[in-house]
Amino acid sequence: MVSMKHKPVLLAAIVFAISAICAHAQQPASADAKPAAPQAVIASQGGISLTFADMDTFAQHIPADKRAGFFNSPTRIDAVIGNLLVQKQLAAEARKAGMDRDPQAAADAEPANDEVLGKAWLQRFRAEVKVPDLGELAREHYMAHKEIYVSAGTLTVKDVSISTESRSEAEAQAIAATVEKKATANPDQFDALVEEYSDAPNKATTHGLLEQVDAPGKYVEAFAAAAKALGKAGDISPVISTPGALHVIKLVERLPSQQLGFDAVKADIIKQQTSEYIDRQVQNHVDELRNQPMTADPEAVASLRTRYGVLPNIPGIKQAPPAGK
Repeated sequence: MVSMKHKPVLLAAIVFAISAICAHAQQPASADAKPAAPQAVIASQGGISLTFADMDTFAQHIPADKRAGFFNSPTRIDAVIGNLLVQKQLAAEARKAGMDRDPQAAADAEPANDEVLGKAWLQRFRAEVKVPDLGELAREHYMAHKEIYVSAGTLTVKDVSISTESRSEAEAQAIAATVEKKATANPDQFDALVEEYSDAPNKATTHGLLEQVDAPGKYVEAFAAAAKALGKAGDISPVISTPGALHVIKLVERLPSQQLGFDAVKADIIKQQTSEYIDRQVQNHVDELRNQPMTADPEAVASLRTRYGVLPNIPGIKQAPPAGK
């Protein structure tokens, strides 16, 4: 067994080293060797051992015809060993807390399954994280990022929509010109123009009123741009052309963007910071488990490259290279 603190590099080095020996002998690592016993240990960490039986269970999640290719990579082997050891350590913590004997857990899933127990334990760990008072931190965040806590300005208009699908383009242009002329002369009579000329199917309920016209993506660019160009309430636009219709619009209201006070956004900031704090505590715990010293059997680790099959030597298809290549 080899003890490792910097396990990712050394695990890969082990696999490459054994592969180099096999390559020198001009035969696959498992050509004549008997597969290791299921209970043989591959690696250990934090008082937990990873066996070939554990790895065989993991391999069952990979389609049979893909396993040889998957394990023909020291990087993948390294990652799988590390992840399974963390999973088994989490499951051990769950068992220590009695979660495997919890009637609800038994009803919901297989209580002896390391993957299920590990996930359940992380969920409990997350739920039990004690979050400190984040009020002052939230205020500091607000003061440093006030520019993002602004209520968006909004434009409200009334619209006369003249269909170009139910009449010719020339007819639509003539109607639109009439509406523009009358609206410019008497903006206060715009509601009557909506009722007389608009083809909008919902005009009986909306009376041509359109809100948040400047909201991103809500209206076609030509329409939104024309609304934004209007300066003050009562201004009338020139004729606007959009797919399927011509429009004349009147600006009803322009509300500018406004800075939101801390009290208005405090709850949202604290909610976000609480989520981030809990995420960090969970990740820190997983990292503590992952970074514990590990011991590994070099030959056992390297044998995983061929335990689930050997890729055929197909011209033009490269297998994972031996050490140093």
